[in-house]
Formats: sequence, C-alpha cells, structure tokens
Amino acid sequence: MLALSQACSPLLLEVGPTSAQAAIGANAMEKSVSDTGQANNRPVVVAIVKKTHYLGLVAVVICCLVGIGFYRGWFALSTQKETATHKVDINLTVDPDRIKRDAKKAAELTKAEAAELSAKLKKEAKQLREQSK
Repeated sequence: MLALSQACSPLLLEVGPTSAQAAIGANAMEKSVSDTGQANNRPVVVAIVKKTHYLGLVAVVICCLVGIGFYRGWFALSTQKETATHKVDINLTVDPDRIKRDAKKAAELTKAEAAELSAKLKKEAKQLREQSK
C-alpha cells in the first residue's frame, strides 16, 4: 500500500488510521501481526486527492484571459432584437488580426526589454571584472 501511494504521490494519498476509521468505519482497517508479534493497523483504503484546486486555477486563468480579451478588443458581443418574434440574437465576434497584432507587439516589447536588460548586465559585469583586477 505504501509503495502504491509513493509511486503515485501526486494522485494518491494513503489514509491514516484515524481518518479512515472516521470516513468509513473501523472495518476499513487491515489487522495484521508484525514480526515482533504486535498488532498492525494498516489502512486498506487509498483516497484520491481532489483536484478541485487545479480546476479552480484553470477557471481563474480562463476568466482572466476572457476579461483581457474583452478589454483589449479581441472579443465583442453584439445583440439584435426582432420586434415581431421577440427573439434576441447574441453574437460573439473574435478579431484574430487584433490578437496577432497584440501578440506581435508584446513579443517586440519583450525582446526590447530583454536586450536592454542584457546590455545593462553586461556593462555591470564588465565593471565588476575591471574592479577585481
């Protein structure tokens, strides 16, 4: 049981005696006798760790991307109401050209900042080498 929980440590968690007894009763415990003659209580049940925190993180990231997309104009909602039938059409428009343009601009800014930082670090490293001589 321990080998299984160690092999799959991110997914599986071995349940201790008190939590296993509380969760499904004392019958969940395996009674065995060790080499020294003492009774061993080992859990039989392996609980799967809930991944809800990961799903929550994914949901937050998606919401942030959608919010940024609407703010930057990548997405737009439009509605039309037909008075005769009282139907409302809701349309989602995606502007891929604007997304590409913003991504290209972000890449250029990142390259410029990286080049500036690299030049600054090289200059400081050169000054340190000269001071150490």
